[in-house]
Amino acid sequence: MWIPKTVEDKLISGYLKRHTGLVFLEVPIYLKNRHENARRIDAIVIPTVEFIIYERGTYSIGHLKSEVQDKEITIIEAKKNLNRPVIGQILIGKSFLWEMMNPSIIKRPRFSAGLSSDMNLLLG
Repeated sequence: MWIPKTVEDKLISGYLKRHTGLVFLEVPIYLKNRHENARRIDAIVIPTVEFIIYERGTYSIGHLKSEVQDKEITIIEAKKNLNRPVIGQILIGKSFLWEMMNPSIIKRPRFSAGLSSDMNLLLG
């Protein structure tokens, strides 16, 4: 059972209290099987009635791909302080996810931190 420890974990936990689904934490993303250049997305949520949290290291990329392919997903990035570099990280991550896993829809990324008006405009 996942126990939130860090500030980011607690922010994700707060989001998950309002949403159910398959949750994959600390998702590695990369292009063209270049694992050494992997970045991480804090969480991917696939809306379902069931609620299962897969922690880092408890799922394979193959399992993740099979769950994500052709499904609607939401990206979660939890940061205490959200700034422009984090937004860039999310936009690149979203692009990598399209390439790697072929979801049907990637919903507007959810952030567990306050957004300034210009960040809301950017993420529209």
